[in-house]
Amino acid sequence: MYVLKNKENLANNQSEKDFLHYLDKQGEVEWYYKNGIELMRIDFGIEYNNGTNTFLLDFIVKYKDGSVGIFDTKPIAYRVEDTTIKANALKNYITNINVNRRNLPKVKGGIVVKKRNIILFIFRN
Repeated sequence: MYVLKNKENLANNQSEKDFLHYLDKQGEVEWYYKNGIELMRIDFGIEYNNGTNTFLLDFIVKYKDGSVGIFDTKPIAYRVEDTTIKANALKNYITNINVNRRNLPKVKGGIVVKKRNIILFIFRN
């Protein structure tokens, strides 16, 4: 799947727009997909709180080496406790899915924040 790179219509907030600009500058990115909003039956989500909640990640990224990235953007210092719980759930998901991939390209990802014009990853393989 390919996504048109119209950041004004694709991104919901400035954090997402900044991340899309960052992705466009990365030579190893083949394509990216903006995950949906709140339609959990058709969108990709990660369970947390022992499976009682699901959060939808913002972007799925396909890299030229075959690996896939799953990322969620957050404003810096926004709901830190909630973001930490989601970051841990995402890290556990990525760790578990990569166990069985053997020689296949890995899944990587994390929570993305921007601080002083620098994109930071809370977790990324």
